[in-house]
Amino acid sequence: MCKAKSKTGSEAFRATHNVSFEGPAAVVVGPVEKDLCQRCNPCFDERAFISFGEVKRHILVADRNIFVFLDVMGHSPLYTLTLSDLVPEIEDPNNPDFYSHTISPEANTGFRTMAFAAQSKESLESVLLKNRKGKIAFQFVFDKSVVGDDVVDRFLAAITPPET
Repeated sequence: MCKAKSKTGSEAFRATHNVSFEGPAAVVVGPVEKDLCQRCNPCFDERAFISFGEVKRHILVADRNIFVFLDVMGHSPLYTLTLSDLVPEIEDPNNPDFYSHTISPEANTGFRTMAFAAQSKESLESVLLKNRKGKIAFQFVFDKSVVGDDVVDRFLAAITPPET
């Protein structure tokens, strides 16, 4: 006797919601915590590094919400983000936000104050979701070599409300 294959949480979710975007992304909650010395002397501040794999999640965007699953086989979302008060911003890799994380940095790219500041791998692109005060609430990083060069455009189209 063969058992019917049960759907994963994300598969079941797709069956009941209008999903406008889906894919893997590194997801970081909140900004880098800086102490007083780091805030007062940014020239001595090193970037906060995180491995892409360490924070890799599976995300689905539906109904102006982002559902973050541990992975594509996850049974239920780890958490849900409501986008109503968040403003997306594509991070400039050559001039990263002071409070953002550097995800999977390239080797030997120097310190923040050097001409070639520590940067994420070239295939990674970061989108910051900031609150109305301009502070980082979430950072999403996409690997374009895995999900395509247009991944950020597709993500932004899914999270940006249509103009009326």
